[in-house]
Amino acid sequence: MPAPAPQHDHRGGGARRGYGHAVSVFPLSFQRVEATTKQLWICTSCGFIYDPDEGDPDGGVPPGTAFDDIPGDWFCPVCGARKADFEPYE
Repeated sequence: MPAPAPQHDHRGGGARRGYGHAVSVFPLSFQRVEATTKQLWICTSCGFIYDPDEGDPDGGVPPGTAFDDIPGDWFCPVCGARKADFEPYE
C-alpha cells in the first residue's frame, strides 16, 4: 500500500503543513524593504513643487540638492518668488 499523500493547508499564512512542521513558501532572498520619504517644498505664491531629485538645473540647482542646501538668493522658476516663500509640502 502506498504512503498517504501529505496534507496541505491552503488557507494562507505563508506556510504549508503536512509533515508536523511548517515550511516557509517565501523565497530565501525575501528581504524587508523600508521606504524613505523625501521632503518636497511648495511655492506659496504659485504652487510650484520643488523636488530634490529633480533640482532646478536651469536655476543652477543640480538634481539631488536638498532644499536647505539651495542658496538663499534662489527663486521660484515659475513665478520668481523668493526661497523664503516656500514651505514644506505635506
